[in-house]
Amino acid sequence: MATTNDSYSNQSSWGALESLQAFPSPLEKPVPYFITAFLLFVFYFSVQQSEQTPHTDLPILNPRHKWDFTWLKVKWDFVFHARRLVEERTKASPNEPYQLLTDTGDVTILPAVPFANEIRNHEDLSLDRNFHAYLPGFEPLKEANPQKEVLKHVIRTRLTQFLSKLTAPVSDETTRSLNDTFGEEEDWQTVAIKVKMLEVVARVSTRVFGGEKLCRNPAWLKITSEYARTSFLASEILRIFPKPLRSAIHYISPLSRNLQAQVKEAREIINPIVEERRREKKAALDRGEEEPEYNDCIEWCEESSDDAISDPAMMQLGLSFAALHSTSDLITQVMLDLARYPDYFEPLRKEITDVIRTDGWSRMGLYKMRLLDSFCKETQRLHPIGIVSMHREVTKTMTLSNGLELPEGSRIAVSCQRMHDPSVYLDPSRFDGHRYLRMRESLGAGNDGAAHFVSTSPEHLGFGHGQHACPGRFFAANEVKIILCHLLLKYDWRLAAEVQPKPINFGFALEVDPKASIEIRRRTGDLGLKA
Repeated sequence: MATTNDSYSNQSSWGALESLQAFPSPLEKPVPYFITAFLLFVFYFSVQQSEQTPHTDLPILNPRHKWDFTWLKVKWDFVFHARRLVEERTKASPNEPYQLLTDTGDVTILPAVPFANEIRNHEDLSLDRNFHAYLPGFEPLKEANPQKEVLKHVIRTRLTQFLSKLTAPVSDETTRSLNDTFGEEEDWQTVAIKVKMLEVVARVSTRVFGGEKLCRNPAWLKITSEYARTSFLASEILRIFPKPLRSAIHYISPLSRNLQAQVKEAREIINPIVEERRREKKAALDRGEEEPEYNDCIEWCEESSDDAISDPAMMQLGLSFAALHSTSDLITQVMLDLARYPDYFEPLRKEITDVIRTDGWSRMGLYKMRLLDSFCKETQRLHPIGIVSMHREVTKTMTLSNGLELPEGSRIAVSCQRMHDPSVYLDPSRFDGHRYLRMRESLGAGNDGAAHFVSTSPEHLGFGHGQHACPGRFFAANEVKIILCHLLLKYDWRLAAEVQPKPINFGFALEVDPKASIEIRRRTGDLGLKA
């Protein structure tokens, strides 16, 4: 589970350009010349007035050329070449800040050292609020609203504190969802693994977020699986246009209308559940009985919020938005890495079996799965969800330790390239599932925190860093491990083709190739667990 901001900023889509075909062309019908001329003038004027220009004298990796009035070349370079530009710049000047002109304006990119620690808790920085949250359909993405604060509180307190009691229900739902997704077939079957894992994660996460009944509601699972993608595509459509025109475009875009329909349907599903629970509580009190207990995020949000500001459907959609795609992407990447390096299958299975036999499905048991923990962290190091992290907006003009002034309203991010730095990691481009296990052993118990999967540091920004680091990473890590335990003990899998799947790069985002396929089959014999 990434922060809402990082999840959205780094969420990519290989189908983004394909979705443009759904957008109606203004040339399909003749338009009077004077209207066309007027619209072109408004468009040109808006571009010149609305696009941000760099705030500093830093090097710009994709500068705007003199005749690029529409900024399309700049945006093209960012969307399709940002990763290459960042990697080349890092090799040339690894310790120097620079700027990228993005599809939402300029962003100052800082090297992780020394700036990740310097800005991690800075009071003049907030989460980058570069969403279209003021438009209908984007409500779950609002940063400055009471619902968001309630959600953060619930994740950091109730969800994290309740982890020990969530292991069993998460394991139970994993069993059910994997059986429904892959069945009991002992012959090899070929599947697009990202799609399948999104289905599994949506269902397992919803078991915790909304309860047992909601996690098996096909309509809700469809919304939660599609909302992040739809909001990303709708937002990318809007970003093609200057800011003054986006509200108008929003009301004619089919994707935006689809987004609003998803929000409407989400409320139609969640609100009756909340109302039913309220009635059940009142009826119990009227009978002099204790209120029924619901241990899920719907209930925790209800208890933590004021009725006047509560929007439970948007809280649930916000949770799903932040969690599902980043978690399913990571599990998919781990499965692909296992298929690439099959020698890890048996050591991992032995570790899982030994731990479950002694500790059962418990939080402590998951903690003892150190090789699995190391494997997941190494996968995240090599396959993060973005080429930058720690997206921030400057709320008050500030000066960094190197003398760089960041004006109010400017936007910054921290490069993730240190995760591939040979001065930090031995042979950094090579996958080594034991890397962090060896680090834990060398540091010793009590001093090995930096090597844990959930830890954050300038050397590993997989979950961000500082006060805005992913608040749900502790639940996400447990969920990832439980799902992988079931997969490893119950299934064999291998790559479906000789061609190695490569991540898709879209702007700052990195995502597993959604077309990547594996062959998978059910294992037989003693599986090492009861599930």
